[in-house]
Amino acid sequence: SRAALGDLAGLEIDVALEDATGEEILQPTREAGEDYEFRHLLVRDAAYAALALPRRAELHGRHASWLERSPRAPALESEALVVYHLDQAARARETLGDDVPDAASLAARSARLAQALLARGDAAAAVPLLERARLLDGSDALVAVELGRAHLDVGDFAAAEAAFVVAAEDGAGERARLGLVDVRLRIDPDADIAAAQSEIDEARVALERRGDDQGEPRKQKHGPDR
Repeated sequence: SRAALGDLAGLEIDVALEDATGEEILQPTREAGEDYEFRHLLVRDAAYAALALPRRAELHGRHASWLERSPRAPALESEALVVYHLDQAARARETLGDDVPDAASLAARSARLAQALLARGDAAAAVPLLERARLLDGSDALVAVELGRAHLDVGDFAAAEAAFVVAAEDGAGERARLGLVDVRLRIDPDADIAAAQSEIDEARVALERRGDDQGEPRKQKHGPDR
């Protein structure tokens, strides 16, 4: 939008917009208002590639801040845009070999967004967010549990099992154990249902003792009834 471009430029942009429109670099969008878009994706990609990485990181960070101040979409979609731009800024800094400021905060925010997407059934979108959260900050083993659950929902059982194993190694305990049982019930037609139920009950009791009711497996997702 004109407002977003003005915020990024930090100065008046009317003349620049007129020039860019006249040279057929930009064009007004079909929707009413003051939004602009590149006339061709190749032009957009070339302009982005020409940005030096420090400048790219700066602009992504500033645009994320503008989006937080001026949300233009429903809450979840707005948060997804903010997280995207914050992550692009972080990736540019990583490429430069710089430390990522507030990496743990970005990881937590990415994980929260992923959980919201999982809650509405969009596991495919949640998986990369959870993977990125783990890369930014691997200290929260429960993120690995959520990643395993997301992999289960998209049907990637090998990746789910790997995530639950990592979660167990990182201290997720009963939650990771429940996830591994869930995987076993889905992929092994000869799985011992009674033994699996015993494991589930033991893990559930341990979780309840700690006041944790978030690790219970989703029974409707288990293998076929036997």
